[in-house]
Amino acid sequence: IIREQGPGALSLRGNEVTIKNYAGTKTLAYFTQDEAAEFFYNNVKTLETMDGGVNVTGKLRATRADNGINFHAISTDEDSNNGPIVTLERSVSTAEAGDNLGQINFAGRNDAGTPESITYGQIFTEIKDPTNGTEDGLLELRTVQGGALKAGLTLYDNNGQSEVVVNGNKHDMDFRVKGSGDGNEALFMVDAANTRVGINTGAPSADLHVDGLALVEGAASATTDPTFIVDRTGTVDGAILSLKAGGTVNANFFSTGG
Repeated sequence: IIREQGPGALSLRGNEVTIKNYAGTKTLAYFTQDEAAEFFYNNVKTLETMDGGVNVTGKLRATRADNGINFHAISTDEDSNNGPIVTLERSVSTAEAGDNLGQINFAGRNDAGTPESITYGQIFTEIKDPTNGTEDGLLELRTVQGGALKAGLTLYDNNGQSEVVVNGNKHDMDFRVKGSGDGNEALFMVDAANTRVGINTGAPSADLHVDGLALVEGAASATTDPTFIVDRTGTVDGAILSLKAGGTVNANFFSTGG
């Protein structure tokens, strides 16, 4: 036992200092002058100081009992470049399409008898194409619905075409754009369950339902080019365009089939 009780401080000096367990079989800490300070858990190095910071091997956990900040990255560089920067990197010898790069989980508890940890939201990333010079990636925002994580928004390359996909897994997940002000709840609405689109309505009753005025205009390239086209497939006779006012049909345009 080494003790110090005076007004001064206990000082250990050495160019290389090793602290081991009583039996001398496990290293607890290792210090080298002008180099790293290394710390061990069960004889395995888990933390090491380095030029400009520290290196942690394994899981890093920051716990506090209040709602304050657990992780705070600060940059004091006053130039116009990006900073601070947080990088999640999967470092492997060979990258392949489909490799998951990393994910950020937003977890909480449920109300089970013994509360369980549930991931309620997730940011997910994946390699789509690792080919040098033509790399493609995927980024996905997921939320839990009905007890399972479902993709709401996906950004990726689809056979050479960049896409932003809503509801890429084809779940019963509507897409809604709200307008400004109270009562304007559905400026644009996609009803996933019924495969319908509504403009200014949250309950579209047809494949395309516009509640309000619609304007169709365009400059024709020739006098025979129509401004508005209704093209119905099939050979069944019947109205293909019906004009109503106040629920009353004022005019019908019919197809004779064939």
